[in-house]
Amino acid sequence: MELRAEVDRQKTVMAELETQRQGIVAERTALSEISQNTQQLQRNAARAEEKLAQLRKQAQVRFFVLFSCISFLISLHACVITRSAGRIPNRQRRTCTSS
Repeated sequence: MELRAEVDRQKTVMAELETQRQGIVAERTALSEISQNTQQLQRNAARAEEKLAQLRKQAQVRFFVLFSCISFLISLHACVITRSAGRIPNRQRRTCTSS
C-alpha cells in the first residue's frame, strides 16, 4: 500500500512539474513577444526622432530663406518709397538698384 501511495504521489508531483514547465514556456513566449514589441517601438521612436530632426532642419532653412526674402522686400520697398518721393541722392540710387 505504501508503494502504491508513493507512486501516486510521484505521478501527482510529475503532473504538477509538467504544468509548471508549460507555464514557464508560456511565460517565456510572452516575454519574447514583449521584448520584440519593445524593440519595434524603440526603432519606431528612433525613426520618429530622426524625422523630427530632419523637419526642424528644413524649418530652419525655410525660415532663413523667408527672412532673407522679407528683408530684401522691405529694403526694396523702402527704395521704391524714397524714389517715388524724389529724395534719393545719386549714391543711394546705386545701392537700391544693386540690392
